[in-house]
Amino acid sequence: MSAISEKIRKATEDDAHGKRAWGFPINVTFITLDLLWEEVKNTKLHAIMDRNAEFSLSVWVKPYSNNVLSVWLYVAAFTKQKLNI
Repeated sequence: MSAISEKIRKATEDDAHGKRAWGFPINVTFITLDLLWEEVKNTKLHAIMDRNAEFSLSVWVKPYSNNVLSVWLYVAAFTKQKLNI
């Protein structure tokens, strides 16, 4: 693991407050809301079998000429860390 990757991992762990995190950035061209939702469902984050899971979704849209929209979706799931004692 590179030094930069290790720094990112460590910073993420420090910010997670004892939680495990999974996430994905998704970049697609906007066509319909239904297709965007399909992209989110394809991550399978909704299938995490923890009733206390927390979810996050952030969206950023970059407009281009000719009515082209580049949509960035950032999806994440968080669960409590299991302690191995």
